Amino acid sequence: MCKKKIKICMVSFILLAAIAGSMVPLIDYSYPVNQAIKKLLVLAEYSMTYDLWKDIPLPIFLQFYIFNVENPEEVMNGSKPILTQTGPYTYRERRLKVNITWNQNGTISYRQIRKYTFDPEMSAGNETDLITTINPVVALIAQKMKWMPSDIKKYFSNLLNVTNEEMFMTRPVKELLWGYDDPALIRIKFLRRFFLDKTFIGYYTQRNYSDDGVYTIYTGATDIQLLGLITRYNGQSALDIWSTPWANMINGTDGLWSPPANPNKQEVSMFNSDICRSERFYYTKKVTICQNINLRRFEYKKFDFLNAVHNRDNLGFCVPQTHCLPSGLLNVTNCPRSGNGFSMPVIESLPHFLYATPKTIDSVVGLNPNEAEHTSYVDIEPWTGFFLQTSKKLQINIFTEQVSDFKQTDGIKTSYFPIFWLNEKTAINEIHAGMLTESLFTPIEKAEKLKEKLLMIKYLLMSLSSFLILLTVAVWVLDSFICHHGKKDNIHHEDPSTPCLKTSSITYNKVKVLSDGYQRLTT
Repeated sequence: MCKKKIKICMVSFILLAAIAGSMVPLIDYSYPVNQAIKKLLVLAEYSMTYDLWKDIPLPIFLQFYIFNVENPEEVMNGSKPILTQTGPYTYRERRLKVNITWNQNGTISYRQIRKYTFDPEMSAGNETDLITTINPVVALIAQKMKWMPSDIKKYFSNLLNVTNEEMFMTRPVKELLWGYDDPALIRIKFLRRFFLDKTFIGYYTQRNYSDDGVYTIYTGATDIQLLGLITRYNGQSALDIWSTPWANMINGTDGLWSPPANPNKQEVSMFNSDICRSERFYYTKKVTICQNINLRRFEYKKFDFLNAVHNRDNLGFCVPQTHCLPSGLLNVTNCPRSGNGFSMPVIESLPHFLYATPKTIDSVVGLNPNEAEHTSYVDIEPWTGFFLQTSKKLQINIFTEQVSDFKQTDGIKTSYFPIFWLNEKTAINEIHAGMLTESLFTPIEKAEKLKEKLLMIKYLLMSLSSFLILLTVAVWVLDSFICHHGKKDNIHHEDPSTPCLKTSSITYNKVKVLSDGYQRLTT
């Protein structure tokens, strides 16, 4: 009878353990969060994030720090340039999506218009401030003439003389950035069909009230993990500017967000149309901003800025591959956005030549690179993937060298001449933080708490299952022990069918007989 009961107990424990264990995989503890994210973030015409995506409400600022050349005459005699940093000259930036097209494959196509308005209160100077710097027209024409016959080079050099164009010029900040009609370009505009498209030149001429191309991104409807990722840019799945397929890849998003629901990601990518390439950012630390919103910070790594000698992935950015620039520099002459309609010899770097070689840094006086001030970062809310704080920086440099029979370049050293560096900065304020907290972060936080409860239930069921298995093993061991000793005590007894009961009975009789004083040990 005892053995039968123990077997029933063992079978019951095993069944309960099996039931508890089988319920564990049925509990999808991430379901509440995933559903909340999908409901809130998938791009649809009437979704909660659509208006945020279409017309970004977060304040965006574009800050320019411009280098003024203190010794232009000495530079033309071979001396190092002495630079003084001025600024910032700050512009408020507004981004608006237009020409929106919903595609059948879970993607959306659009253009993004950017508008810039000068903000004197956030600036350390005025747009009328005069800056002495490299003349981009002279640098441009000198490079175009480099391989031309001597007579043609002299001809264009004389045209520049007529309009008093020299290697250095002094112009207001506004003209330097947003453009001006150049006298030399106007005079030689009849030749524009050969290598010049226009007469209005400036470093940001084509940026204001314009877009940077057609983007096609995933809406997240088919897979929330694809949300925001670029699938095509200007109708192409890859660029054709660089010299390897890897360099021409279009990776990541357009810089608004990264795929959501991945709070432990270690790396994010984004495509930067200003330099015609994708960039990678790596997780470094956690930060907390207003409204106690917790973000994860991602920054550059120095390795990504090494040239092909030290980082073979960057071979594709050597144009051509036989001519790689020193580490920390990128030749973006062939990038349409960098020259604003002109093939200016633009070399991109980080501010103050951060991560460049000592030789490059020492080629000018007045630079002091440091990571704290000159690297870029993005602060990402981990569940939504929103970039709530960003500081994306780059420096514009012009390549200069002496060109034979081109008088304007006489005496100048070969260099990557710093013009300015910029900081595209996004900083969420209390108003927008409260709005996002109420509409996005709080619902996801509630779903996260429900997830934690389901996770607790899962662990309880796992613990119960483990406990029942251990209890079953203990009962089995106890049963084996009792039955084993019962058989040893039953060797001299007539009825072995009930060893547990018989053993106790015999022991009782022995005690009774002895207590009566009889001298026999049998029953």
